[in-house]
Amino acid sequence: MDAADIVAAVDIEDYVSQYTDLEEKGGELWGISPFNTEEKTPSFSLDLQKRCFYDFSAGFGGNLVDFVMAHDHCTVGQAINKLKQFAHITEDQEGNPVQRLSVVSIAKRYRSDKRAPPKCTAKILPDNYMERYEFRKDKLQVWADEGIPFDVMWNYQIRYDAFDDRIVYPIRNLNGEIFCVSGRTCDPDYKAKGLRKYTYTSPIGALPTMYGFWENREAIMESKEAIVFEGCKSVLKSVSFGYPNAVALLTSHLSPFQLETMIKLASFHSIRFVFALDSDVDLSKDKNIMRLRQYARVEWIRNVRDMLGEKEAPVDRGKEVFEQLYKMRKKLS
Repeated sequence: MDAADIVAAVDIEDYVSQYTDLEEKGGELWGISPFNTEEKTPSFSLDLQKRCFYDFSAGFGGNLVDFVMAHDHCTVGQAINKLKQFAHITEDQEGNPVQRLSVVSIAKRYRSDKRAPPKCTAKILPDNYMERYEFRKDKLQVWADEGIPFDVMWNYQIRYDAFDDRIVYPIRNLNGEIFCVSGRTCDPDYKAKGLRKYTYTSPIGALPTMYGFWENREAIMESKEAIVFEGCKSVLKSVSFGYPNAVALLTSHLSPFQLETMIKLASFHSIRFVFALDSDVDLSKDKNIMRLRQYARVEWIRNVRDMLGEKEAPVDRGKEVFEQLYKMRKKLS
């Protein structure tokens, strides 16, 4: 994965929202300057379509890399590494001169363009959209080997895309409508070939949705609890373990839109949230998760007694380990 892919994998709004609250006004997002702690009125603007910001109080702007460099007082290469960590990208190609050249050129590639393209929204796909893909056990065996039963994959419409050689699954909004299909490559040499590990048919960062919520909403409402994982496979494993009240953020952090959804679920349905993110994630450093504590009970499944490997989800070591970790969960204070 080169530097351009790393930057593209990060939702600029998600990243900037760690440092200032953003509200939409006039087609742009506005907030208090993260560079001026004395400011009382919003002067920081963010354009999602151009993927750029401008801080009127500080008198400068730029792209996401520029923001990281200015906020953290770091170099371009350090900024890319910070974005890589934020996006939970595990591929490490540091030390490669070609990659370093790509890092240097990325700032130019993502420079702000004053000509903003028309604002677009996610297109709702037909209910039968997943019928175009195949349910091939030979191709889905790799997930079965990881502990996900075929019947669970069938029920959650996990399918195989022969054209792109990917395992695909639908992502639904809170109304149950398919607005995006995600794909995970089956090619073991995807890195060498420059292929993306995960692809999405449309952006998902700006929508108030969590993977699996629609499918698992009844279990969530009945248990008054949502177990929150990072990825699709963790949700499927949780379901196979007998814990169907599971959702996934599809990333390692909580977006402002997902935060808003969780606040509503807590306020109107008394839902509590048990975060079961990967072992290397520190919830106390997630601004939106810490905010959620004001509105809901927030619990944390931690890597107690080093029962998990690096970057493993709590479900990755099987049902017995997951249940032990679940029982040892603690309230996030």
